[in-house]
Amino acid sequence: MSKAENIVFFDAIFIMLVGAFGFGGNQASFAALQTIPFPQLAPAPPKVTDIISATAYIGWAFINLPVLIIYFISIILIFANVILTIAFNPVVNGVPYFGLMFFALQVGVIFEVFRIVRGSSSGV
Repeated sequence: MSKAENIVFFDAIFIMLVGAFGFGGNQASFAALQTIPFPQLAPAPPKVTDIISATAYIGWAFINLPVLIIYFISIILIFANVILTIAFNPVVNGVPYFGLMFFALQVGVIFEVFRIVRGSSSGV
């Protein structure tokens, strides 16, 4: 397995253990996950003819791409914040200073994904 696969495997086992043993006396707030707004996409182009509609939908996808990228980044940040609150906040009986190591492991996975997309994965 590559380093990224090992880290993702560690994440899965760790989340299962935290879920099995509970999150402590003070429960974390999941309200942030319930209040995620939907992205505001541009209106869809009208259907005129096949080639015009196909071209219009390609442009519509390019226009909405930054909106969707920002939306997915915000979802990832909200989810990561909730996970860090559950696992590592001392108020919720989490492990202090372990969040920094957990975050550092996730940065390694992100760089591995960039390498895979670029076409030169480490394969280690």
